[in-house]
Amino acid sequence: MIIGDVLWAYAHDKDEGVFEGAILDRSKSGLSIFTDKPLQEGQVLKVFAEELWVGAKFTTVKWCLEVARDTYRSGLLMDEPDNNL
Repeated sequence: MIIGDVLWAYAHDKDEGVFEGAILDRSKSGLSIFTDKPLQEGQVLKVFAEELWVGAKFTTVKWCLEVARDTYRSGLLMDEPDNNL
């Protein structure tokens, strides 16, 4: 079940742009998202989720699985825990 939209960007690459995704679940320590691009374990992302918080949060990709053609589910660990839960 999708609980919201997410925008994400590679934290260290200014030329890549911003990509869309969907939030599947969240916890104090992170998010699970769908993307149409595979993410690499250890990548640092800048994540924007207007429905959940203001501004960007930095996350680290913990895992990524291809769940369908051009659809990937990834687990992201937040650099700072979300204490609003």
